[in-house]
Amino acid sequence: MDFFRDAERLSYDNLERYEVVFSLIRSIGAAVNSKVLDVGAGGGRISLFLSTLFSDVTACDIVETELMKTRRRESGGTIRFIQARLPKLPFADSEFDLVVFSEVLDHLETQEQLAAIMEIWRVTRKDGYVVLSTPNPRSIYQIFWERIFRGARGNQPVENWVKPQDLIGMFNERFDLLSRCGSFYIPPPSSIFCRLSVIRKISEAVRKAGKIPNLGLYQYYVLQAKKG
Repeated sequence: MDFFRDAERLSYDNLERYEVVFSLIRSIGAAVNSKVLDVGAGGGRISLFLSTLFSDVTACDIVETELMKTRRRESGGTIRFIQARLPKLPFADSEFDLVVFSEVLDHLETQEQLAAIMEIWRVTRKDGYVVLSTPNPRSIYQIFWERIFRGARGNQPVENWVKPQDLIGMFNERFDLLSRCGSFYIPPPSSIFCRLSVIRKISEAVRKAGKIPNLGLYQYYVLQAKKG
């Protein structure tokens, strides 16, 4: 199944972000019959990918988009959609084996962010997994960008990016941190700047090796829920 038919409309950093999240999900090796939740599913790209790996996929967001409806049809009915908004989710305790939480935390107000992490923990079973991604306000790229454009971060109603050390602090006693990495935005090669293709390969190699994650434009974590 082609998850990137619209790749020409995705900036390189967004294309890479999805690729990294997909690779982290694969790396967990969860069983096909795992119950999986995609929180803040948006247009359903991640949900559709999950539907190729797992037989029970739930997507939730504040509204079901037309694109999500299309991708639900493409999944053959594997994906169910539930309308919900963090920091409260309408699911039972320990309901899911895997929760994907990608580019959601940064769109919550500060007072909601820790509550959202705790809610993700609540619905994840003991030893279940969470794949989390969010932008990094301390990345080399972001610091440079802010100095030029005076704090520009995005075009969403809330752009509330969390520093890596603060985010790790939110995990606290609830999760074991299994792995983390950062991805480094490098513009795609063009006819004018063809040498950027070499820089891009270096960027991807650094990310795959898990080096200097605190400096990546995006930060990624694989977590495992700890419960008594």
